Amino acid sequence: MDKSARLKHSKPLKDSLWSEFEEVDNLVSVVLKEIKSALK
Repeated sequence: MDKSARLKHSKPLKDSLWSEFEEVDNLVSVVLKEIKSALK
């Protein structure tokens, strides 16, 4: 019971961290595409 309560409590933090990670991942992808096109 205690464990599931802790998991529920930490879920919003995980979700916000994950969305931030996805945003960073998208930025990195865009930058890599620009670098690749600049190198060609």
